Amino acid sequence: MRLLGIKINFDYNSETRVFATLLHHRRGRYDASVIYNCWEGSSQGVERFEDFAEAETWRVDTGWRPNPEGKRSLVGKAVSTARIHASLPKLLKRLAEFDPDVIYSCQQKYDCLVASYLAEKLKRPQIIHLHYVPGPWLGQQAMEQLKKVEHVVTVSDFIRHLAIRHGVHRDHVSTVRNVMPISPPVAEAKRLEIRAALEIPADTMVIGNVGRLTAGKGHADTINAFAKISKAFPDAHLVIVGGGDLETSLQAQAAALKLKERIHFTGVRSDVPDLLGSFDIFIHPTRMDPAPLAVLEACSSGLPVLAYEEGGVCEFIENGRTGLLTPPESVDGLARSMVALLKAPEQAKAMGQASRERVATRFRPEDVGIEFADLLERALP
Repeated sequence: MRLLGIKINFDYNSETRVFATLLHHRRGRYDASVIYNCWEGSSQGVERFEDFAEAETWRVDTGWRPNPEGKRSLVGKAVSTARIHASLPKLLKRLAEFDPDVIYSCQQKYDCLVASYLAEKLKRPQIIHLHYVPGPWLGQQAMEQLKKVEHVVTVSDFIRHLAIRHGVHRDHVSTVRNVMPISPPVAEAKRLEIRAALEIPADTMVIGNVGRLTAGKGHADTINAFAKISKAFPDAHLVIVGGGDLETSLQAQAAALKLKERIHFTGVRSDVPDLLGSFDIFIHPTRMDPAPLAVLEACSSGLPVLAYEEGGVCEFIENGRTGLLTPPESVDGLARSMVALLKAPEQAKAMGQASRERVATRFRPEDVGIEFADLLERALP
């Protein structure tokens, strides 16, 4: 079997990491080639993909470019669409070198556009890997394609049930969960180095979060919950890793609560595994999160996780054993969870160890590679 993957959104985002993992662990079950949108000066993402996926990659400039200012204007969308449409005949001609049996893409608008065109012209089945909550925000074309394609792969049962609710036939959708390799232990010297750089004492408890500082990620709730317990635990610190639109307002929130010295904003970092090794507790109170890789990475690092009991995160966390779940939007509930683990460090460590063991046995990358290969053989004509 020959699979053709489409990757238009050029960076090495979560969708790309998951796809690369599936390819890396396919164990020769199928051949794979990937059309990867790339232009001069944009090779960092594709190089990371090539290094790990071990699949033939065609670097092609489809004309699509990211919008550095965020949301595109109508004119910008029209220009991007026109550029991609102009590149499609060239892509089709090149496929004479690789006659695929199936076309694969994620749900991103332009990835879907290219994959759908090629699948229709080549009369080949199409698979869409759905990483997001389905709805109008995906775009009309992507939502329609989800109902038409031969199979939809979802990253959690939570997303699978939502896809069915939005019109995808239940026989045409399967879950292949996100996974994470186990992180090696962080050396004590590195842990102390990171804490010293953040001006955090070596022997205090640290609650940490990693993620984009955008709406829906729960950072304001995290800060408010920390404020509620800050007097009872005057030595505890909160570390927030990542960048985004809300960074300035979140920093202002911390300052208004007089917690600037104990809430640390690191910005975007490339040493996330080391940072996780300096935490004692991980917090991730997102809403409707499909299958957060940040939570899996924290679990693989041996951290207990505090989260809202909603979305795909519930499939990763065993409440009371590997973390603590609280009702959505309950800042008081988050604060109670913080207190429960801050006053019982040994319990927090035990939960973290159980979390790591659960990832090691139930979320193994080598297993999902085979699971996806089995799905291809089972679901496609």
